[in-house]
Amino acid sequence: MDNNESGLLSYKVDDINDPNTPRLPFWEVIKNLSDNQVNYDVKLAADGDMREDEFSLEDIKDYQLLVLPDCDVLTENQTKVFEEFVNQGSKLVIFGRAADNVPGWLEKMRQLDNVFYCENPTYKSEALETFNECFNNAYSDVWQVKASNDEIGIQMHQTVEGRSLHVINYNYSKEHDKINTLEELKLDVRFKESYSNIHVYTLDGSPIDYTYEVQDHHAFVKLLNVPIYTVIEFK
Repeated sequence: MDNNESGLLSYKVDDINDPNTPRLPFWEVIKNLSDNQVNYDVKLAADGDMREDEFSLEDIKDYQLLVLPDCDVLTENQTKVFEEFVNQGSKLVIFGRAADNVPGWLEKMRQLDNVFYCENPTYKSEALETFNECFNNAYSDVWQVKASNDEIGIQMHQTVEGRSLHVINYNYSKEHDKINTLEELKLDVRFKESYSNIHVYTLDGSPIDYTYEVQDHHAFVKLLNVPIYTVIEFK
């Protein structure tokens, strides 16, 4: 095996914040999305060589926004799927290179209204600043959840009866080696649907005080004394 001192196998968690470490746009992008409490999934597609490329619009049709983080090689099938995705009205953010092996594809995509192209400068801090600005322009009208505290993680899931919002409290105290409860957490949740009721659950089943208000497809939830893990079920 070759020495991979500047590649993925040697990459450490702390490297993401070090401006002098190697650039790995995929990890930079997902850390950026996590830091900004953006709900996201990671979708993988085969390269058509090691494994047959079966990627189709069906895999991504329910998403409003996709990010391609420096995907310099794509199969022709994948480029066509992304074109279909954009043509159905969804948004595509392209960060850096894209389908260098398919001549003219990136230039064509950059002409489309729903495609947001971000340059990927060499220097990490400059690149992430560029990505932030570009992503925020695309994300401004498709976001689902905004929180009043940046020390929580959020994941939204669709259920048979509605939606569930999972809230993880990262308010860690090193001095006491524990997660401190948050006195108050306000959530602005935006849905196409309208949910009249919510149920709030904790890990140990203990009750939690909350308020709930709906205005124009916005669900405003306020939680008090938020523990390490909470689930809000919208019905």
